[in-house]
Amino acid sequence: MKKYPKINIELHLSSVGYRDILNYGLDASIHIGDVIDNSFVARTIMPFTRKLYASREYIERHGRPASLEDLHGHNVLVTRLPDGQLDNKLIFNHGEILINSRVVSNSSYYIRHAVSQGDGIAVLPEITMRPQVESGAIIDLLPAYETTMDNIWLVYPSRKGLSYAARLFIDYVLEEVALLLTEKGA
Repeated sequence: MKKYPKINIELHLSSVGYRDILNYGLDASIHIGDVIDNSFVARTIMPFTRKLYASREYIERHGRPASLEDLHGHNVLVTRLPDGQLDNKLIFNHGEILINSRVVSNSSYYIRHAVSQGDGIAVLPEITMRPQVESGAIIDLLPAYETTMDNIWLVYPSRKGLSYAARLFIDYVLEEVALLLTEKGA
C-alpha cells in the first residue's frame, strides 16, 4: 500500500478456491491445494507445511504430549474441509494418527484463535504460527513432525491482458515470498 498508493486492493476470503477470481472480476488468487484448471496460470509460492501447536497456557494446564499417541489424551481441534470431510487423519513425515475431536470448525481462523486462547492443540500452518512461536506464546509441540498437505499457489487467469496493477501485485507477492523463504532459511 505504501509502495503503490494509487493502486486499490479488494480482498475476498473464500474456501471455494481460485475459480472465484472470475466471478468477482479479481486479478489473482492465493490458493492452497491442487490447481486442476489449466486455463489458469499457477505459480508455486511455497509448500503448505503444517505442524502441531498449543499455547503455553494449555501446556501448563494439560501437559505436553511427547508423541502422536499422546494426542488421544488431549483436546485436539479439527478442521472441516471445504468438501465437507474432516481433517482428522493427520499424516506426518514420522507417522500418522486418527483424531476423534470434541471441537470441529470449518474456520481455520477460529481454530487458530482457540489454540492461542489455550483451548486445545491443532495442526496449523507453520507460516501463520511462526510469529507466535518466536514470541514464546505458542509451542511447536513435536518439532520433528510436520505435514506438507499441498502447495500454496499464486493463480491468475492469463498472462495476456493483465493490468499493470495486477502485474505489480504478482511481482510483489513473489518478491515477498522470496524474502520470507530467505528469512526461514528454506
